[in-house]
Amino acid sequence: MSSGPHSLEKLKRNNLLQRRPIPAVFGIALACLFPFTAVLHHAFFYHPTCMLNNFGADYTLRVVANWLHSDASPYLGLLGAISTFALPIFEIAALAFAIVTIPLSLWIWDIPFTGRLICRLGHDGRLTLNTFDLYILAAISFGPIMYWLWRRSTPAPDGPAEAWLRCQTGGSGLP
Repeated sequence: MSSGPHSLEKLKRNNLLQRRPIPAVFGIALACLFPFTAVLHHAFFYHPTCMLNNFGADYTLRVVANWLHSDASPYLGLLGAISTFALPIFEIAALAFAIVTIPLSLWIWDIPFTGRLICRLGHDGRLTLNTFDLYILAAISFGPIMYWLWRRSTPAPDGPAEAWLRCQTGGSGLP
């Protein structure tokens, strides 16, 4: 293994505690806001309804204001999204969570300004698919998506010697 500043630079790139640029972390946190809010709303505060069932017919200013006044899930979802800033190691898990919960988030939030299309066509037993199935789909796909994101974020070794070193040290590059 070569020593010097070049080797140290490779170790810095591979550090899981290294902070990503603020816009990237902000984007990950924003992507987590919607699924965090959806899960909190559906699983804890207004079980088992979609986002607007208790507040109005569609995403209008009055309905959204009523929802924000009555439901704690957006505020706790924001707190959860902000928590992705706490440790950089959570960034990959948070991004994986945001990706795997896209179907669940769409199912619970519905598509704004469509007259609640998903709710009218899919909820209340109109489809064989239900919310529990989407929770299961997210749980099953989390591991593979997280592994795929982790592999994409880990720099490839420069050659066989560095690959052998990474195998011997558990991927950290440190003895």
